[in-house]
Amino acid sequence: MSKNIRELFQLALESIDTNTTQEIEYVFFIKLDTNALTILEENAYHTEEQEQWEHHVSRPDGKKVTVRVRAVDDKKYILCSKLNLPNELGKQEVELPTTKEMFEHFKVFSNTGTRKKRFKLKAEGGLVWEVDVYVDRYGSLHPWAKVDLEVPNKETPIPPFPFDFDRSEAILTQPKKRSKEEMDKVDALFNEYNLSAYHCA
Repeated sequence: MSKNIRELFQLALESIDTNTTQEIEYVFFIKLDTNALTILEENAYHTEEQEQWEHHVSRPDGKKVTVRVRAVDDKKYILCSKLNLPNELGKQEVELPTTKEMFEHFKVFSNTGTRKKRFKLKAEGGLVWEVDVYVDRYGSLHPWAKVDLEVPNKETPIPPFPFDFDRSEAILTQPKKRSKEEMDKVDALFNEYNLSAYHCA
């Protein structure tokens, strides 16, 4: 049975009471060169193709929620909600398995969609680098990658990056501390990643 957007948000938000994990994650944007792409291909212990569609809601009290559906290798489908509270470190995250039918319905009312190849590389301290290389609206790999590192607590040191890059071009500042120029750059990147300009529901 299909669910409309109100029911979908309600399902995700109700799940927060019992299935919530607290996500503390560093997010970086790095311009890759040919050598970095080679390192990713050769050293990743896991790679997967992802397509995801999402919807965002911001409330007057400062709470922000993102609800998305992701297809992994077109075989596994995951519904996820992320709740960002203004005075809380990290985000509350809920993940639930869903179906291909829900994924296809979600695309119809989503305002943002992306396709990407995710590379997972082992990091010091048992951590994992997740490097997302996006497919742009012309079907080519975008040179700017999003690099995530999830940590168990804020005292965890950031390990060395898995490849060299030009730090003068990278965005290493975290979201709440980025300058307007950095925020504008990230917005511009996601506009280039975004599939909505040409996708057909």
